[in-house]
Amino acid sequence: MTTVILMYGPAHGRTLTTEAVEREVLREAVWSYQLTDDLDDRGRCIAVAYPEPATRGVCPGDSTGGRIGGMSKPTSIKTSEEVRDRLRVLAEERGTTITELLEELATRELTEAEREQRAVEAARELGIEYTEQVQQVGQDAWAKIRAHQGGAAA
Repeated sequence: MTTVILMYGPAHGRTLTTEAVEREVLREAVWSYQLTDDLDDRGRCIAVAYPEPATRGVCPGDSTGGRIGGMSKPTSIKTSEEVRDRLRVLAEERGTTITELLEELATRELTEAEREQRAVEAARELGIEYTEQVQQVGQDAWAKIRAHQGGAAA
């Protein structure tokens, strides 16, 4: 049996025990949790949430009719050729399009408000009052983690 921590999506932070050793470990609503090769600091396998292919970019309950930022209408994003080429390679490796890849990334990445809400929930689960001091200590800790990761998002 393997202990897994779920990252992102609606079940973020939940742990489960499974016999699965590869691929999907949980399907919830429009999300599929896929095992990665990474372990967290407690030695648990990490499973990352991905929107189901038929619902990529869909945010249930969103006032835009379920589409992130109204993505149902095509638009353009200006970027360098290097970034465009990298996005093309990443999309091809995943068997998807650049548009679907960007929708998936936008869905998976937390906003500042979502990160703040997760911090409040985590503090509550730990029995800690979420004060400005606790918030600052947490932000400082994440800044140090990112610095040790070479500036990569934590």
